[in-house]
Amino acid sequence: MSRVHIIHFVCRGNVFRSRLAEAYFRSLGLKNVRVSSSGIESDYYYGDKPTDYILPCTVGVAKKFDFAHSLGVKRTQTTEKALSEADIIVFMKRDIYDYAKNVLKLDDNKALIWNIKDFEDYPAGKFDRPEVSRFAVRKVIRLCQKLAHDISSGGWVDIVDENNKPMGLSLSVAIANEKGLFHRGCHVLVTTPSGGFVIEKRSKNSFFSPHLVDITLGGISDEGETSKDTAVREMKEELGIEVAKNDLENFGVRKISSYRSKRRTYHRRFVYIYHYKLKTNDPDFSIQRSEVAEAKIISKREVKQLVKKRYLRSVGRLNYSYAFYEDLIDRVAGNIK
Repeated sequence: MSRVHIIHFVCRGNVFRSRLAEAYFRSLGLKNVRVSSSGIESDYYYGDKPTDYILPCTVGVAKKFDFAHSLGVKRTQTTEKALSEADIIVFMKRDIYDYAKNVLKLDDNKALIWNIKDFEDYPAGKFDRPEVSRFAVRKVIRLCQKLAHDISSGGWVDIVDENNKPMGLSLSVAIANEKGLFHRGCHVLVTTPSGGFVIEKRSKNSFFSPHLVDITLGGISDEGETSKDTAVREMKEELGIEVAKNDLENFGVRKISSYRSKRRTYHRRFVYIYHYKLKTNDPDFSIQRSEVAEAKIISKREVKQLVKKRYLRSVGRLNYSYAFYEDLIDRVAGNIK
């Protein structure tokens, strides 16, 4: 069962921006997610008011957009404990983040900075106009929806540093890629007892390399998962084959870093590479249709031609992103008669 991830929103007073973000995000009803909020100077600005104090316009726009039932009941002062316990901290504006950095311990890797104006940022008298507060809440809703998508799709991963050392931090894949942080994954080269190589053609709906051919299978290591755990899971998911971890031959680790300009994201991983020899020459594949369109076995000669020319008429075009294929194939093929 996945652990509960904590999202914490921070503004200055915890009576407007962060309370709106907390309430809307809570109203989405995401599984295994706990939401909280606080104000970096809540006690300074509102310490003489009751703990349930909230700006009337906050309640008004929450009612207008039908999530007032999710509003937190208490105004809260930001603490180091709250920031350390959160998996992701969303600062509602850059100045809030800068202030927190000066007065509290903060892990930058967990921080996201939005650009939501405070009521003090508006000209005097204009904030009470309904269209102003509605504009603010619309931006909160839009950014919350993106965050919800980012933490719900692609899973969560353990973050490592540039030397592959765990940092004691987990993030969603999307946020890790946006921040350019390293995490782990695996590739498995699969062969048959007679020397055939298993290849996959990615489905048209696959996020990575649709329609292209992979000579390895694999993926990203989920939070709390070892690379061998990932290899066993991916073999089961993609090919429907049960694998014992002891049957995986370790071929080392590759450090991969690339930038995808279309998505404006980095893909930085330490990829653990394994070789697995099937028990039979005629396996019964049960492929994962959402990612894999076809799995088939080709000969040593064919796989070498595919690597050399990046294309084989009978299977299609090779995934262009794996420069290590040639060396990997040579190492395994050298042991095959």
